[in-house]
Amino acid sequence: MLNSNAQRVTLIKGMSNSYALLQKCYQKWALNFSTHEDVTRYLDKEGINVNGIKKQSTFNLHSSHWNGVTLPIIKKLAPSNVVELRQQFNNLFATEDDGNWQTIWYWVFFIHPVCHELYYFNDHYPLGYEGRLSRLLRSHRMGLKAAKKYIENKNAIRSGESFIKACGTTALKHLLLHPTTTRWKSSEENILARLQTLRVVEGDLSSDEMITAKLLSQQGCLQFDQWLSYAPCAINEGPIFIIKTGTNPLEGFDSIMNVLSDDKISQLKLKQSLQKYFNIKELNKI
Repeated sequence: MLNSNAQRVTLIKGMSNSYALLQKCYQKWALNFSTHEDVTRYLDKEGINVNGIKKQSTFNLHSSHWNGVTLPIIKKLAPSNVVELRQQFNNLFATEDDGNWQTIWYWVFFIHPVCHELYYFNDHYPLGYEGRLSRLLRSHRMGLKAAKKYIENKNAIRSGESFIKACGTTALKHLLLHPTTTRWKSSEENILARLQTLRVVEGDLSSDEMITAKLLSQQGCLQFDQWLSYAPCAINEGPIFIIKTGTNPLEGFDSIMNVLSDDKISQLKLKQSLQKYFNIKELNKI
């Protein structure tokens, strides 16, 4: 019988392949169109909402411009693949609990969307990792501001428990993994009571915000749809990452984390680390 760690390796490799199939499906679909109007006609015919999608100065379906319709397109074109990926995701979290949950989050995020963000690190984090994460943690629809507002609008602390459980967004879970945030202080506290006194500020996260975000990240239960919808640009922009045969994903992740631990993160070194463990097909030059 496989131990839980071996089971997870198998599931992660399967999820990686399933996710790549969704990317390839989008890539094949995109070949059918040459103008903005062609795409909007298709979307309208299929009943997919096109509100908010303005015409690009240069037409390019492999860009975050199309994030709003990417998942509806994928779910229409490849419903069985989405179902399979969902089952793999659920199976991953059903493996025996050996106390090594950080490793699970680690693997899940390196499938999606982190490989995409690391491959184009300079474009996603021009001002550094923590600055962008601060904005996400504060302003996401399930982030610090939303959590505080929810609690303030309720008379009883207990009423917030269901909301807290829903705060398993990738923004919150993501902070458990990165070298710049894994050292944040954690404590055993009543998170609902802390939210009532939380001050959401500007600029870098305050110590109070860091502790609160960490507590939320530990309490939240991430669901498949939250995970899949966090960064549709990983599907429409690519690249497509296929784990190389015979390589150990954990070694690849350790190599990448070593690069991220440097004071000055190198885009070139990140790409080289990814290329060592993945066969990579670029869909778009960013």
